Amino acid sequence: MLVLALTMVPAATFATPVLQRDARFVPADAGGVDGWTELKRGSDLLHGLAIAALDLPVHGQLRRSNAGTPVSEAAVQVIGYSQWVDDLPVFGTRISVLLDSAGFVRVLSRDTTTVPPHPDGFLLDTGSALSIALQAPSIGARPEPHRTTDDEAGWKHFRIEGTPDFPNPGTVRARAVWYPLTGHLEPAFEIELNGSTSGTQRPVARTLLVSARDGRILREVDRIHDLRTLDRSGLCIQDCGDQDFSYRVFADRAGNPYVDPFGSTVPHPVAHANGWRPLQVAPMSLVRPQQGAISTRDPWLPAGAVETVGNNVDAFFHGLPVVNGHWHQDAFVNWGPAFNAAHDHRARITSPGVFDHSYNPDDSDRDYFQFPAQPALPVPVASAQLNAKIVQVFYAANWLHDLFYDLGFDEAAGNMQSDNYGRGGIGGDPLVVNAAFLGTFAMTTADGSSPALVMGLNTFSLSRRDTSAFDFPVFAHEWTHTMMGRLTRLGYQGQAGALHEGTADFVGLFLMVDRRHRHAAPGTGDFHGAYPLGAYGNLDYDLPGDAWPPAGTPERPDNTYYHGIRRFPYSASLAINPLTFAHISDRKPLPQGFEPFDWKLRSFTPHEIHSAGEVWASALWQCARNILADTPEPDFASRHRRFLAQLVAALKLFPFDATFTEARDAVLMAVRADDEADYLRCRAGFARRGLGAGAVSPPRDSINLREVVESFEDADPPALR
Repeated sequence: MLVLALTMVPAATFATPVLQRDARFVPADAGGVDGWTELKRGSDLLHGLAIAALDLPVHGQLRRSNAGTPVSEAAVQVIGYSQWVDDLPVFGTRISVLLDSAGFVRVLSRDTTTVPPHPDGFLLDTGSALSIALQAPSIGARPEPHRTTDDEAGWKHFRIEGTPDFPNPGTVRARAVWYPLTGHLEPAFEIELNGSTSGTQRPVARTLLVSARDGRILREVDRIHDLRTLDRSGLCIQDCGDQDFSYRVFADRAGNPYVDPFGSTVPHPVAHANGWRPLQVAPMSLVRPQQGAISTRDPWLPAGAVETVGNNVDAFFHGLPVVNGHWHQDAFVNWGPAFNAAHDHRARITSPGVFDHSYNPDDSDRDYFQFPAQPALPVPVASAQLNAKIVQVFYAANWLHDLFYDLGFDEAAGNMQSDNYGRGGIGGDPLVVNAAFLGTFAMTTADGSSPALVMGLNTFSLSRRDTSAFDFPVFAHEWTHTMMGRLTRLGYQGQAGALHEGTADFVGLFLMVDRRHRHAAPGTGDFHGAYPLGAYGNLDYDLPGDAWPPAGTPERPDNTYYHGIRRFPYSASLAINPLTFAHISDRKPLPQGFEPFDWKLRSFTPHEIHSAGEVWASALWQCARNILADTPEPDFASRHRRFLAQLVAALKLFPFDATFTEARDAVLMAVRADDEADYLRCRAGFARRGLGAGAVSPPRDSINLREVVESFEDADPPALR
């Protein structure tokens, strides 16, 4: 049995949460317990099974954290519990029980604590803790909070008046929790703050844990997941029954989003850098989503809707206020992220039930944007170019919602919906998506508060390419951050941040993979092609101040459709992508002959979360590729979906601030519970990338990640023996 002390990235004023960790895989031939039968009887599975199996002395109570009736088509299901003491949740705790397709318990894992509450109890109230959080160095504001409402999950909601140093306070909520420390549970408040501070050109979205005894800030997590800085499923085309709405989008005739406006532009046609780029724009399709594409038959829009706002998604263009005839100098001065009728614009129907707006990527250099401090030109509300972006993000976000809903990311798991239809979780939190903005990032939230995707202009693209769902792998990457914000408990630095970025990259990559790609790189093996991430939005890349001329000049050929925005394209071939586990540290240089693409100077910092994330994504792809390569072509689509379902289950098994090897074990456990042969294929894939049985992750609090030890041993890792 593996018992570890949990740590986090240290900071001068932070305290380390201390949890005990166990993870146990139950072999299929071990006479496992029928978990479904226990659940259907209404019994508490954890008290009847997991406590005995793990010798789990839990202080307090265990409560279902994903209550509801499973509707997923996934082959495996994960039932989650959290630890509560005196009717308050213990921060960071989770017990996960994975059931296989037959309903038998196959994995038991936990992050729990046995220490009692501190005898002093809560000495500060919620308002005092919130005032302390607002004065944290990362925020530095002093507004007066005013409590408004309480919700069903124990969160207290507050209204904050804007001040010169915090001009646009957004949603603010707080709840009382216990924070596990050595020897006791610290009374604390978990606080979510959204807004913007003056002069930063970046929104604020942070979760802070504030001690209710002495006001210490115990933990702080940045919930903005950046792509870059601001300074520079069953669908049909017609005769689809009762569904009322059609959308003109870049998608094939089955309704699957294209990689970008030029169609299915991956993998690279020759798998080496030769300056290739697609030139023929793909035709847009007028797609009518078919009811039944999602198992619950839930519609995207209510009958009679005229704008791009529905139960799952609210998509719109976010506008800036005007000051003396110019756009406000702060891009986030009024960013909510909720819709503001005074400045924002949703796309509208062109005829009853039809959103028919066309986009021409060859005219991207004339697209409408609002640049801070520039002359304010009216929003062209009738512009097909602008409205097409809004429709594309609305469509793509709903498409991903429906795909992953039936793979395990449903209401009970904490997905994003306004109405949860009584199926568990907390409603009132549809995904907010801004199109045509000056930047690209995701803001994650806990269940019950709307997360946001901001998609827009790549200021490093001389062609002014806009990622607003036209670059679908990038959109899927950002959307995955919001899903991971609900399914995992990962911070956003060190290995936890790299797992966030790498998993998001993998989803963007995996959704591009098609059965026709099997022989894309002849002579190298099945599914060994070169897959760039973010190629469309990175055309004509030019980073001001670096040592290189703009891409596309005679001195520097533009190979964005080979490497995208990462050092190397993703590939199962180490001759194309050489990254292995030790490359998360600067102690292991790249092999001779490999010259990485340098995007925003990241090639100099291999431990940076995006760079280290490339290694995790490469290992995940090596695992998945091995499974797809052994899949008969007629079974490709179902096996592709099944692996995504296993990934969702694995995310639910990720421990608090997981390391690379702990995340690897979670993936292997989820796959093994479903198929032993696929487990062996996946295990071999991880080993090929240095995450074999003997691999050792750096300490959880490591920043430079130099303590990494890679292993190419293809054998059961300790947690699966």
